[in-house]
Amino acid sequence: FDLVDVGALSAAAPLRAHVRGRVASPSAFRATFFPAQAAVRWSPGGGDGPWEELGDVALPRLAVQGGEDLHLDFQVLLNVADEQAFGNVGRSVVANSTSFWALTASVDVVCWVFGFLPVYLRGVAFEKRISLQGMRGFSQAANPITMRRITSAIGEPGLLQIGVEVNIFNPSYLAAAVSSPMHFNVTYLGEPLGVATISGLAFRPGNNAVPVHFALQDGLANEDSIQGFVLEYIKAERPVPVVMHGTTRSIADPLLRVVLDGLSLQFSFLPPGTRFIHEIDADIAPSGLRADASIFNPLPADIVFQSLDLKIRERTVKGEDIFWLNTSRSQTHIPGQRLLPSTTSVLHIRLSLLDAHLTDPGLLIRLLGDARRGRVQVGVVGDVAIRIAPQFDLRLKYAADNITCLLRCPIFCKPPMALA
Repeated sequence: FDLVDVGALSAAAPLRAHVRGRVASPSAFRATFFPAQAAVRWSPGGGDGPWEELGDVALPRLAVQGGEDLHLDFQVLLNVADEQAFGNVGRSVVANSTSFWALTASVDVVCWVFGFLPVYLRGVAFEKRISLQGMRGFSQAANPITMRRITSAIGEPGLLQIGVEVNIFNPSYLAAAVSSPMHFNVTYLGEPLGVATISGLAFRPGNNAVPVHFALQDGLANEDSIQGFVLEYIKAERPVPVVMHGTTRSIADPLLRVVLDGLSLQFSFLPPGTRFIHEIDADIAPSGLRADASIFNPLPADIVFQSLDLKIRERTVKGEDIFWLNTSRSQTHIPGQRLLPSTTSVLHIRLSLLDAHLTDPGLLIRLLGDARRGRVQVGVVGDVAIRIAPQFDLRLKYAADNITCLLRCPIFCKPPMALA
């Protein structure tokens, strides 16, 4: 087969499948197969039985030339007699690399012997076993579901809505459409995260761009998961995996309910190209600390910055404190500053030496040595409070290594004058 497009999947109407393919030299003589009704069965045991009845299909009139291949390009009407069995078939097609089917019918045939002598055959018993390639690439390492981009982010009180476009590679020649919305429970690291909805799904062989809408309703059961998920995404250190779980309540249609119940689809939110806090530019003077923190907003929505209370540590988050950045003590106004979508913004923080905790003489000596080098790698750890516009508030326990810190202290850090 080149294509088996079953059209709109629904229990409310018969399935009309568009079939394209080729049968290699089915007859040595020119022949015509008249329309017939064929019983459809499938084998959950891999083709060795047992066989389960699914329904029947109306086979069209077919004409073949003697010794030549038969090219198929027609529509067939499939009447489903057992919705539960057909749902099990759908689940098998999605989960496995191959599904096994059988067609049995009684067919009237006329063939032309020697090209001109018609021979009529009535009620010829016909059985054809077919193996159809399945869609197991959905969950294989070779064909993972991947995120193309985040298309939207809307923060409401207690609810974060995220639109995502994912790529699903269909390794089979099956195509279908699902008009009813499909809802999946979503987990992050095994804990509840929210609900994902796919509406108006249509997929064909090869790559398919599929929009997915995530609704993360903040509550006691998933508050930590939402914070952890957003934190890992904005840190941009690694892909953030989520799993979508189908249940009996995933869809209203009884036929597709069987297909989706128990289905698991995993994909990862790809990290943005720039980390949330990726550079700190600090000037140390007797009057205090002037720090500019470069913050990248990876979302397609404004982030309203509320507060930051970070410890800047030597080399890693486990190192000794160099200085603190606490915006509540800053002489500049930070709360309410908007971080524009997919843009780096700079927070200007002004602190006294006391508020920056730059009071340890031994620490200052090490810090001056770092400043002479100008650029050091540090760890940052502490609390970050943000609001995803317009009104979804998050307080994140932020920790990250390998942050670039530019240190300058033009008065303290001048090299000692040489003696005459």
